[in-house]
Amino acid sequence: MVLQFNESQMMVVTGELAQSYKILGQINYTDPVSGETIDTNHINARLRRMAIDRYRDQVDAIIHVASTTNSSGGFEVSGEAVEIKGPCSFCRHKESVDVADDETTNRSTAPPGGDLTGVWIGNFTVGCVPPLASPKCLRREDISFTFVQHDSTVTGFYQCSFRDHPCISQQHGGRVMRIDPTPHMPLIKVRMDDGASRTFGVTAHKEHEMSGGCICFEVWGQPRKGWWHVKRNY
Repeated sequence: MVLQFNESQMMVVTGELAQSYKILGQINYTDPVSGETIDTNHINARLRRMAIDRYRDQVDAIIHVASTTNSSGGFEVSGEAVEIKGPCSFCRHKESVDVADDETTNRSTAPPGGDLTGVWIGNFTVGCVPPLASPKCLRREDISFTFVQHDSTVTGFYQCSFRDHPCISQQHGGRVMRIDPTPHMPLIKVRMDDGASRTFGVTAHKEHEMSGGCICFEVWGQPRKGWWHVKRNY
C-alpha cells in the first residue's frame, strides 16, 4: 500500500466548510475570457494545481472560490487554500491504494535504474475499482512515456489513446511529474492535462522493458485500476 495524492478529488467550493480549518493562503490567477477559461472544470483543475504546487500535501480543500471580469477584459479567479484541523471526512485526495495487480504482486523486481531517457511504448488495460468492476469496465489503451533526464531527476511526457480509435479527440496526454523510489515499488507519477492523475507502479523491470499496476483518478468519476506494459522504442 502507498499514499496516493490525487488532486482531482480535492474539494473546491464557493462557500464555507463545516469543519475547522487553517488558512494556508490565497490562490488567484487571471486568464483571458474564453469558453475554456470560464468552464468550472478548468477553473477547479487550475486552482488544485496551483494549491498543490505551493502547499504540497498540506492543502485539503480550496474554499471561497469567486470569479469576475476586470476592466481589461481578463477573467479573475480567487480562492483560499486550507488545511483541515483534525480528522477529515471528505479528504479523498489522500488515500492509501494498492497499485500492484494480482499477477505481479509477488514478482521480485529491482527499481528502474540506469538511463531511462527515450520513448517507451506499450499498452494499458483499464478496469474499475471493486465493487464497480465488471466485464464492461475493461478497456485497452495504447500508451507511451517519453522520459527526460534533468540532473538526477526524471520527468517527461505521457500519451494515451483508445485502442484502434480513429478520432483524435480520444487521444489524451499529460506530464510525468517524477519517479518516486518508494520502499514498496518505484512509482511513476503522471498528471493528466485535464487535472486527473495516474500512478504507475513498476513491479517488473528489465533493461528495455517495464510493467506493473496502475491506479487512475478521474476528475469527475470513480477511480480505476489496471495493468500496463511498455518496451523502449528508442
